[in-house]
Amino acid sequence: MQESRAYPAGGAEVATPSAEPRLASGPYRRALIVANPIAGRGRGARAAEELCAGLRAAGVPAELHLTSERRDGWRRLRSLGASLDLVVSVGGDGTLSEVLAGLVDRSIPVAQLPLGTANVLATELGLPRDVDGAIETILGGHTTWLDVAEVGGRLSFLCVGSGIDGLAVAEVERRRRGPIRKWDYVTALASTLRRYRPPALRLWVDGESVPGEFGFVLISNVREYGAFFHLSSAGRRDDGLVEAYALRGAEFSGLLRLAGTAFWRELPGARTEFFQGRSFRVEAPPDTPYQVDGDLGGLGSFDYRVTGDRFRILVPGPG
Repeated sequence: MQESRAYPAGGAEVATPSAEPRLASGPYRRALIVANPIAGRGRGARAAEELCAGLRAAGVPAELHLTSERRDGWRRLRSLGASLDLVVSVGGDGTLSEVLAGLVDRSIPVAQLPLGTANVLATELGLPRDVDGAIETILGGHTTWLDVAEVGGRLSFLCVGSGIDGLAVAEVERRRRGPIRKWDYVTALASTLRRYRPPALRLWVDGESVPGEFGFVLISNVREYGAFFHLSSAGRRDDGLVEAYALRGAEFSGLLRLAGTAFWRELPGARTEFFQGRSFRVEAPPDTPYQVDGDLGGLGSFDYRVTGDRFRILVPGPG
């Protein structure tokens, strides 16, 4: 989901990962911390400085880069190339997206100190949200694979949606005057629901057309949506497949049933159709916004493709 930051996430070039995930091996020779200074209601800079000092005290040569503008972290990572053997993202999902997109060598392990608005991936992976916990994960954790996809030239590792969530994210962007808080999503969603009319969406899965039309389509690489709603437990982040959830009746009552099912149990259910695949196409009216990992992705139709590239994400505990 979108985080409080001063710039949008960066580009989406891809490269080839190493063959197998492995234990985090230290001490690292060179680490880069990429931090959004305004994340965590302004705590990003101080938390990143504490993290940098803690890693140095543990014998890890660490460099801190505080981002200041669009694609700033992406450019710093590109300039360092494969000289790093550890990258740490301090911020939310948007900062992590920029870090992943900027990596030249996808075998480099990536850690995260989650300080964003939703922290979707961190919630799913059980990542600690304090500096000491992040250091412990970096020094004693292990890595897990994370698949990625490409959507309109952008990297996606969470979810892409067309329908009510795309409209709500567009409303958040329209109202935005500074750092984004969770309450901003609530008010934007409430405003969107008052005038909501489901769009007529068509769906293709691995080149095959799904008969009929839908009012809401969500394509997800993770099992949690917005850190509150539960998607299918059959979904995995590392199997080269993603899951799609499509709702035919996306009027207000249908959306309520969908939200209730996802909050208390998991999808699919509540008239939601479930698909798995590697490529998807959603055809939508040209004025229909869609969201990519909580950011406004664009308007109208889009193609979603699992790239086959994977990242190594550091998680707590021995492997």
